[in-house]
Amino acid sequence: MNWIARLFRSPKFVAVSLTVLPSMCSASKPDLSERCAQALVMVGRPAGATLASSGSRIRIGGKVVRLAAQIDNDEHADTKFLIGLRVDVFVDDVLQPLTYGSVGIGNDREEAISTAVSEWALAVGNALLGSLGMKVGEEPEQIGSLQIYRGPAGIRSSDPRVTWSPENQKRLLRHLEGFVQGLEHSPGELHSISLMVAVRANGTTEGECRVDGAISSSLLKAIQSFSWGDDGSTYLFKQFYVVRRP
Repeated sequence: MNWIARLFRSPKFVAVSLTVLPSMCSASKPDLSERCAQALVMVGRPAGATLASSGSRIRIGGKVVRLAAQIDNDEHADTKFLIGLRVDVFVDDVLQPLTYGSVGIGNDREEAISTAVSEWALAVGNALLGSLGMKVGEEPEQIGSLQIYRGPAGIRSSDPRVTWSPENQKRLLRHLEGFVQGLEHSPGELHSISLMVAVRANGTTEGECRVDGAISSSLLKAIQSFSWGDDGSTYLFKQFYVVRRP
């Protein structure tokens, strides 16, 4: 995670795609897992007014989602605090391969934790809730028999020209189509793909890509063969997908 931490601490990187949710802190602070559940409810509430959490659990239709969050990285450098958060997802008390990490920075440790919780919910929320039957975000993409639920693209860059269009979203998913199809024969109904890619000014990349929460060198290789452009822009790209088998 060192190269990721360096990027997030760097003053030249600012968030342009993800918006931090209001802090979930109160006089009696809920634990980390409960805060993640509350943040996830806030993402899904526009689509389901009755959606609510009880501790770390959320009922979605006939299923109960339970979140288990923990801090993996806790740093203080100069005037900034950095928190690396990891969240496991259980559906009806069965651990799902949907673990995802987020990074939060802040002027104090509490602000960094709140940011990490919010960024996790924003990155994962639509894809996770959509895969469990809620009508949130865009309609899923279809690849073979698989349905692909996509979270919002996250971009960090100091260059205001850097954007990520719907066409780029489709182009990237088409590029990964062969890789995604390999999940058709994997056991289990739900799977995840997460991308974190640092794009240099010349279009070359480094990154960390995961399938079902495990680092995948073959997925990173596929990502590095994607045409990211070479217009001189430097940015960090993040994307989370939930893949649902019929």
